[in-house]
Amino acid sequence: MHLFERDRLTLPAAIQLTRDSLLTHAERYAFHERKEEELRQYLGKDVSIMRDREGGQVKTLTMRQFRERIEAGERISLYGGDGCACFSGEPE
Repeated sequence: MHLFERDRLTLPAAIQLTRDSLLTHAERYAFHERKEEELRQYLGKDVSIMRDREGGQVKTLTMRQFRERIEAGERISLYGGDGCACFSGEPE
């Protein structure tokens, strides 16, 4: 899989890199997880750098929540939602 597409990280690649970072660089991931929480506390808002799009609703997904899902063995969808159907073979 090519990680970058048109000078930006594709969603599946971003999820994979985040998961890999958690598994191979746990201390670095923990540092950024703490920084995200500090920002949330400072702003007093439910913000995060990731979004959970499961079930058709968009909500925040903190690094802590992402880590807990990975540690629990939960499968993380690389594509989430219905997608764009660009590989469906149907004409536009």
